Amino acid sequence: MPAVAPRFLVLLLSLLAFALAASPKDNNGGFDHRAHAVPGGPYSVPDADSDGFAVVKLNGELSHSHYFNPKTGATGRVTKYFWFVNGKQVCTRMICYIKFPLGTTKVDLRVVDNTGDSASASTRVAVYKGSKPALRFWYYPLVGWLPDSISAGQPKYSTTERMINKHSRNTFPQFLLGKRFSIRVLGNIQFQRQGNYRFRLACMAADCTMWIGNVRVLNGRNGFITSKPMIFSKGTKKLHIIYRHQNPKRGQPKFVLSWQTPGRSGMSLVPPHVLSHNPASYKPVVHSVYPAKARVGNVITIVGSSLLNVAAVKIGKSSCAGPVSKNQFTLKCVVPGITGKYELFVRTGAGSSNSVPITISFGSFGSKFGSDGAGVGPVGYYQPVRFRSDFLKRNGKVFNVPQLTSIALGPDNQFYMGSLGGIVHVIRTDLGNQVKGYCKSTQVGKSRSILGLAFNPAEKHARLYASTSVLYWGTKKLLPFTRGWNNGEVIAMQKTKKSCLTRVATVVSGLPVSNYDHSVNGLSFDMGGNLLIQVGGGTNAGVSKKGDPLGGVPDSPLSGAMLWAPILKKGFNGRVAYNQYIDPGRANKVRGDVFVYAAGLRNSYSSIAHSNGHIYATDNGANAKFGPRSMGCGKEGGIATEPDTLKRLKRGGFYGYANRNRGRRDGRQCRHRSPQLNEGGYDKPIAKMESSTTGLLEYTANTFGAQMRGDLLATKFAVSGSGKVYRVQLKGDGTVKSMFNLATHSGLAAVMSPVGAIIMPRVYQGRIAVLLPNEKNPGRMVVTSVHPFRGPKRGGGKVTITGWNLKPPLTITVGGKPCTNVGEYKGGRSVTCRVPRGSGRAAVVVKRFGKKSKSFGYEYVYMTV
Repeated sequence: MPAVAPRFLVLLLSLLAFALAASPKDNNGGFDHRAHAVPGGPYSVPDADSDGFAVVKLNGELSHSHYFNPKTGATGRVTKYFWFVNGKQVCTRMICYIKFPLGTTKVDLRVVDNTGDSASASTRVAVYKGSKPALRFWYYPLVGWLPDSISAGQPKYSTTERMINKHSRNTFPQFLLGKRFSIRVLGNIQFQRQGNYRFRLACMAADCTMWIGNVRVLNGRNGFITSKPMIFSKGTKKLHIIYRHQNPKRGQPKFVLSWQTPGRSGMSLVPPHVLSHNPASYKPVVHSVYPAKARVGNVITIVGSSLLNVAAVKIGKSSCAGPVSKNQFTLKCVVPGITGKYELFVRTGAGSSNSVPITISFGSFGSKFGSDGAGVGPVGYYQPVRFRSDFLKRNGKVFNVPQLTSIALGPDNQFYMGSLGGIVHVIRTDLGNQVKGYCKSTQVGKSRSILGLAFNPAEKHARLYASTSVLYWGTKKLLPFTRGWNNGEVIAMQKTKKSCLTRVATVVSGLPVSNYDHSVNGLSFDMGGNLLIQVGGGTNAGVSKKGDPLGGVPDSPLSGAMLWAPILKKGFNGRVAYNQYIDPGRANKVRGDVFVYAAGLRNSYSSIAHSNGHIYATDNGANAKFGPRSMGCGKEGGIATEPDTLKRLKRGGFYGYANRNRGRRDGRQCRHRSPQLNEGGYDKPIAKMESSTTGLLEYTANTFGAQMRGDLLATKFAVSGSGKVYRVQLKGDGTVKSMFNLATHSGLAAVMSPVGAIIMPRVYQGRIAVLLPNEKNPGRMVVTSVHPFRGPKRGGGKVTITGWNLKPPLTITVGGKPCTNVGEYKGGRSVTCRVPRGSGRAAVVVKRFGKKSKSFGYEYVYMTV
C-alpha cells in the first residue's frame, strides 16, 4: 500500500476555521508549513519482461496545502509538481510514468502551492525480478503448422512446466494426441558462466525451431537436432521454442531439450533451476469459466494462465464487472446484465486470450443477504452496471462548497453536508445532479468542526445529529488540557423560524478528541434506534509520547472505538464524566449512558447498520514514523505503514488498535495488531483497502436489476485526484464474497440518493462528486428505491418511492399492507405514501390498472422499535 502520512484528516482538518487569520506572507496561523508533498509508495514493481527495467507509476495526488484563510475562506492547493530521481528532474506532472532499473531507487517530490510555499518528501521504488520458476507451454490443438511470431495463433490451453522433457506419449496432454497440434514454449534460460554451449532437441514426429534471445539456434525436423557450439555470456536470455506435429501418422511425438555446458563432455537435460518465465509479459490463456451457465449478477471464476494486469473481461460486447485477479491462474468478475450465449475472453496489457463459451440467464435477486437467492425480478429489467461520473451542478456550472466533510440524506430528500467550519449546508437537487435549492445552518460552536451527520429513522420528528469537535485544541491553544481531550460532542439540529437549520440540543458530551485530527467522526443508528459513534484514537498504534505527531495525548476510556448510546431510552444521560481530567491515560468513566460497543478502531470514519443485521465500518491504518507500536501495556516496538480496512463489528469485539487505558482491564487491548501481519488475539478485518478509504454505505436501490442491492460501497478520499469506489459483495454470513473497483471517482464520505446515485463531497476540491446510474427506462413499472429505507415498526412514516413509470393512479403495498396517503407524483419517477405497521424486511409493490411491479425480495426494512 502506498504510504500516506498523515491520514486523510491531517490533509484537511488543518484548514480549520479557528486557525488564525492568514495571508500568503504570514505563518499560516501557526502551521509549520503550507505545502505538503506526498509522493506515495514505497513502490514495488516486478520486471515483467526480464529486461532489467520496469515502468513505474508515480502518484503525487495526495499532496496538498495546509493554507487556510478563515476571513476569506481561501484554501491552499498544490499547483506545481517536480519529481527527481538521483537528483535529476524527470517529470513535472502530478502522475508520472518513469522507467526504473532493478534494485531500489530513491525518488524525491517537490510541490509548490498557490501561496508560493514549497515542500519536499522522498519515497523509494523497488524493481524486483518478475520471473517465476518453470516455463510456459502454450498448446494449439488441430494446428499443425504454427508461425514463428509469438503473436501468431491463439493458444487454447497452457501449462507451466519445470523443464522440457516430454519423452513419451503419456507426457503430452491427452487432448492433443491422435491429431495435428503445435506447442509454443516461452521463458528464460540462465547461463551461469560464460563459455561454449551446445543444445539438442529431441524433435520426434515434428518440425522444431528454437530461439535464444533473437538468435535462431536450432531448426529441423523428425529427429535429434543439435546446434553448433555457441558462446554465451553469463546472464539470462529469453527462450522460445516451437514444436509442430503436423502428421499424426509420422510417429510417436517426443519433445526433450538437452544441453552441453562449458567443461562438460556430454549432453544432459536442461535443469529446472536455470529455467524461468514472466507471467505478466505473456498474453492470457483461458481454460474454463465456472459456472459456464451463469446468471446476471453472479460472480464467475475464470481459470487459465497469465491472468494478470487485466484490462477487461469481455462477454460478447459487454464487460464483466471487476475484475479481480487472485493470482495469475484465477480471475473473478461479476456477470453483466445481458442474457444469451456468448464468448468470453480476457484482455490484459500483454494481449487478448482465446475465447470460451458462457451462457447467461436472468438471476435471482433480493434475497436475505443481497443479490443471491429468491425473488426473480422482471424480465427485461436487467441492465449492465454502469455509472456516469459527474459533479453536483447549478445553472450548468459545478456547484462549489468548500470544506465539506460529511453527508446525510434527510427524510425530506435533501442532502445535509457538514463542514470544517462548523456549518451544515443543505442542498436540494432534482433526481439527477442539478442543484435546485440551497441554504446553510448557523455555526454549531466556536472553533468546532463537523465530521459526522445522521438522521435517526426511528424518530417520529426528524432531527439531524452532528458530531462536533475542537481539533488541534492544544497545538492551537484553543482549550486547556483538562477540557481539550474530552471536548467531543454529538448535537441535535432542527429547522427553526429564524434559521434554515440550527443547534437545538447537546445529546452527548465529554467524548475524547486527540490533540490532532482524530476525533468524533461518523454517526449511524442501529436497528433499535441507538446512536453509534465512531471515535478516533489518540495515538498512532497505542503508544503516546510527549510531542509525538498525533499530539502527545494518551488514549482514554472511550477513544479508538465505536460507541453505543441508547438515546431513545427514558432518562438517557449523554453527559460523560470522568473521575479525573489530569491524566486521560489513567482516567475512568464515572457517568454517562455511552458505552464501548467495539474496541480497537484506530480512526474509523464511517459505519453503517446493514439490512443483513451486521454493522460495518471503515478504519484507517497506522503510519510509519507517526509513533511506535504498543507490544504490551509496558512495551513498544516499531511499526510499518498499514493498509486501511473494512471491519464487521460485533458487541464486545476487539479490532486491533491498542488502547492502554482499557488495557488495564482487558489485556487484549494492550497489544496493537497490524492487519498485514498474521497475528491472533483480535477480530480481524474482512478486507484491506488503500489509504485513505473513509466513506461507507449500503447500496439499497434496485438499479441494474438489483445486481448491487446489499453491496457495500467504500469510498476513497480524493485530494488532488479522482479517488476510488470499492464495491464489496457479501456472503450470507456477512463476510466478503468479492471486492472490485466500481469507479475512480469518489469523495471523503458518501450517501445514496433516492434514485441510486452516489453523492460524495470532496473537501479539498470544494466539489461534490456524483456517480449517476446509466440506466434506461425498462418500459414497465419498477420500484428503484424507498427513502427512508428503514423506519419504526409502528409505521406511519412518510416515504418517497422512486422508480420508473410511477404514474397515477397507483395503489402501493408494503409487506402486503396498504401504504396510505399516496400522492406527490413527480414525472413518473417518484411518489410518496405513509407506510403501514409491520416488521422485518418488506416488499414494496406498486399497482396500476391490474398491472404491478415485481419486488426483488424487499425494498423496506422495519426497525425493532
